[in-house]
Amino acid sequence: MVSPSGFIPIFEKQGLIGILTQWVCRQSIGFLEYILPHAPQDFRLSFNVSAYNLRHIHFLEELNKALMGREYLSLHLTLELTEDGLENIEQPIVDELIELRDRGLGLSMDDFGTAYSGIERLSKLPFTELKIDRYFISQIGKSDTASRIIDASVAMSHYLGLTTVAEGIENQEQVDLLRNIGCEHGQGYFYAPPLSANEFYRLIETSFNGNNIPLGFISQAILNHVRWHRNYVCNLHRLHDAVKEKKPPRLDFPLSELNHEECRLGRWIIEHRNELENASLFTVIDAPHRELHCFADKLWRAVVKGKDESWIFDKLKNLSQLSQQLVTALYEVEHRIFASQFMAVGSATNRPT
Repeated sequence: MVSPSGFIPIFEKQGLIGILTQWVCRQSIGFLEYILPHAPQDFRLSFNVSAYNLRHIHFLEELNKALMGREYLSLHLTLELTEDGLENIEQPIVDELIELRDRGLGLSMDDFGTAYSGIERLSKLPFTELKIDRYFISQIGKSDTASRIIDASVAMSHYLGLTTVAEGIENQEQVDLLRNIGCEHGQGYFYAPPLSANEFYRLIETSFNGNNIPLGFISQAILNHVRWHRNYVCNLHRLHDAVKEKKPPRLDFPLSELNHEECRLGRWIIEHRNELENASLFTVIDAPHRELHCFADKLWRAVVKGKDESWIFDKLKNLSQLSQQLVTALYEVEHRIFASQFMAVGSATNRPT
């Protein structure tokens, strides 16, 4: 066995990395098309692309050709780019990556935390996913600092609207910590060793998706809403000042997030709808969430029309009350999940041997 870190530099040095990458790209897309009818609805296949590929070969052009006539596969495909080597990516390439992302293709920062300027890369490139390097995962249970770095990385990822993947998971302790801080995805020998296509095809029928929601996911959902509320209120204030001064507003609040399905919490609710409905918890948070967004949308439109400060101030109190009701509902979900998991553990413990 030879690891990629052993042979990829040789391919790059000999000028053969383009041929290898294009072959991997064609193989990956072909396998994705074959397996997708048998895979979970949210299934994604990832493959690695080096910064060398982006700078020195027509990889993105070849990728578009490979997807021609089957563009729907973009919704299930992710390119993994390592932090190292992403400096000096030209703007035309960034623009192409943005176009691919907007068509549904995932862009993952691989091995996050191993280079010096990862956060700078996140600010310049259109990533949709962050992969936490296996070194930090290996330190779970050994280093409190590493666990805090993972926690902070997941929180930052969520704040930026990215999903998170933990690399190199090998034991249940790591799984428990990662799930309870809200990390959505993981890979490693805990789940499976490297498999052939046929072995993976057999495995995919017994997907790893669980039917329960970790408590950490609820905590992240609450934080997602609190951030949305803060961002909304700050930008509403900017909007009011701009309307009053008859100037274009300078906002960093995507108007799409006025829709209850487009904010981070809304996407989370949709993603976990089946699990929530199985536990009779969906309506507990969906109804107050919809009501809040409906009110926020009307308030925003009223400010655009020039409502005065006293009217806005009164309505903001109503918005805060609706927000508190939603957070209370989320805590109720957390309590019910905790109770069900606690009872499940108690039942297993009391089971006769």
